[in-house]
Amino acid sequence: TKEIGEQLQVEKGDKILDIGSGIGGPAFYLAGNFGAYVTGVELSANMYNLSLERLERQNEEIKSRVELINADVCSLDYPEGTFDIVHTRDTFLHISDKAKLLELTRKWLKPGGLFLITDYCRGDKALWDQAYTEYVELRQYTLHTVEEYCELLRGA
Repeated sequence: TKEIGEQLQVEKGDKILDIGSGIGGPAFYLAGNFGAYVTGVELSANMYNLSLERLERQNEEIKSRVELINADVCSLDYPEGTFDIVHTRDTFLHISDKAKLLELTRKWLKPGGLFLITDYCRGDKALWDQAYTEYVELRQYTLHTVEEYCELLRGA
């Protein structure tokens, strides 16, 4: 998170949307170390509840700079240009309608805003064995190739 904050050149007062905020670690770090205002959105009620418990243990500055939301990010509606930075780390595989989320991300970012995504990509499905295919299906992962991600990004 430190490297990401530095590479994105996060500045005090930046508004950041953290999609798939988990138990809150990056949100707390970016708020506490860079002075950003972070909105963390987490779909999992369990992870969200853990993040609330962890937020209560933070100092007042971090508490005032972090908002945690338990929701499907695609169901949210923010005004155009709300965020300076949107980031999602290893979360897109859980989102079936990636095109919609990319469209929303583009809307929510300020002009010149930054979007960081890290995620798992897949190779040729013809090379998957049965066990791996079942693993992906059981977890309802939506995996794409690098080229498919590029097409999604170009279309946003």
